[in-house]
Amino acid sequence: MPNNAQGLRKQIADDVSASANHVEKLIADCLINDGEFRAAIDGDTLGFVLRKVLYTLVGEQKVAQIDLPIVHNVSEMVVNIAGGEAKIAATVHIHQPITAFIKFRYTLENDPRTSKRLRLKNNKIDVEEVTRAFDVGAKVALKVMGVERIARTELSNPNAIIARTLPPQLAPHGYAGKLERVELEFNDDCLEVVLSPA
Repeated sequence: MPNNAQGLRKQIADDVSASANHVEKLIADCLINDGEFRAAIDGDTLGFVLRKVLYTLVGEQKVAQIDLPIVHNVSEMVVNIAGGEAKIAATVHIHQPITAFIKFRYTLENDPRTSKRLRLKNNKIDVEEVTRAFDVGAKVALKVMGVERIARTELSNPNAIIARTLPPQLAPHGYAGKLERVELEFNDDCLEVVLSPA
């Protein structure tokens, strides 16, 4: 059984990585050759990045305070940028050690207090946890895990999430540095991004 879980985990990780691979390579190449990455990205491209970020964040969590490897997938990631904000719908499917679907609905906007930084609009995130009808263990594990609290904490500073989770994704493309400068700002229908090591 552990071999099946490892195989499924690798297959899912490869699938998530493949969808973001071209974006990560572009970012790594720009950082290596130009010292910075600067671009205006649309909702689809942001979706590739956020899918990988969400996959990484869920993989870091513990279930019921037990540090078990979570076999999971991001089965939905829809990003619509319009009017200077992004409405995001995402679904995480946890396969093991519990079986559950966690649906997230939230909006990111420019932080009016800090230039080039995003925030969770109205500090509001809708989280729906779906488990099998009589799976009490899964319900208890999700309650102990505190999914909504974790999501709200992580989304309190999207720039910091990118700075923390993106460099390891860029390493296979030859970029070994950190990201000290992460500037994110929505225009009407795109996200202006500037990334650099300093």
